[in-house]
Amino acid sequence: MPGIHIHLAIAKQYLKKHPEIKEKDDFYEGNVAPDFSEDKKKSHYTAPTSQENLIKYLKNKVHIYPFLQETVLDNDYKKGLFLHLITDKIFFTEFLDKQYLSKNTYSDYINDLYYSYEINNPKIIKHYQLPMEKWDKRIEENIEKMKKIRGIVEKKKTNILNIDKLNQFIEQMASLDLEKEEKKYKNQKGE
Repeated sequence: MPGIHIHLAIAKQYLKKHPEIKEKDDFYEGNVAPDFSEDKKKSHYTAPTSQENLIKYLKNKVHIYPFLQETVLDNDYKKGLFLHLITDKIFFTEFLDKQYLSKNTYSDYINDLYYSYEINNPKIIKHYQLPMEKWDKRIEENIEKMKKIRGIVEKKKTNILNIDKLNQFIEQMASLDLEKEEKKYKNQKGE
């Protein structure tokens, strides 16, 4: 999944491009809420899938159709949740390098992903001038908890997130039209 810093950068850029979002704090909260959830499988509508085929596993990490079946996008918090899920879905299915995913295990991927966050998060904070004082403690606690749950170990690691591509991805997600996306995903029942 994109790290919380990436979600915050997307939310900030989205707010610049979409003045119809009035409750900015609610929108930010919605954009990070699924990653602060105690049950990430539930908050991301994950379909059970073996980790052996990493590409297939990541494709099933987020399902948007069930979210839309039970959620009316009638406030800015819910719109933030929706943008979070779309961001994760596109990150897993389009952004990540398929060649890398086909050659690595889930364990290698998750270690490399968290290492990549360590390298890129300071760059994202600086580039997007993210107001981190509100988020730092929650993010730090969440990262440490996830590292323990996922068994992240110190070993040789690779940065799998190119900062220039990440910035393009952030701008792409911030430019989405949520109404169009809602229609698209409602028509894709398997997604």
